[in-house]
Amino acid sequence: MPVRPTMKLSPTDAAVMLGGLQAVDETQMRRAGPFRPRVSDMIADGRLRYSRYDPEEHWQTYDEVVEEVGRWGSAEADCEDLGAMQAAEYRVDGVDPTAHTVVKRTGPAMSHVTVQGDWVGAVDPSRLAGMGWRE
Repeated sequence: MPVRPTMKLSPTDAAVMLGGLQAVDETQMRRAGPFRPRVSDMIADGRLRYSRYDPEEHWQTYDEVVEEVGRWGSAEADCEDLGAMQAAEYRVDGVDPTAHTVVKRTGPAMSHVTVQGDWVGAVDPSRLAGMGWRE
């Protein structure tokens, strides 16, 4: 039975919660094993694309995205989904064990999530997945 918590968070609190989403993604990726679909591959081949539109602000997990790709051939995710999944993938695959999400204020009521790590540096999976190309 899925759990569907809803809460109002400040940007600072949301940044802390993103660490939890990243941890869930890491757990799901480890459970799926070494031959699982890679987030970076799904972005590169267009199966996983950025979408800003998410009126319910549903934070998608890795399993949800993979299920949607399997069902429809593609999926859309926003910056916190993509950031948490990409950081988790870097950690699980040993690419960068320090990878984590970073929340940056982009306007009075807007924030954007990217990935930062000692080895990968700054990465914006949303840009890689098409943010700014269609908007």
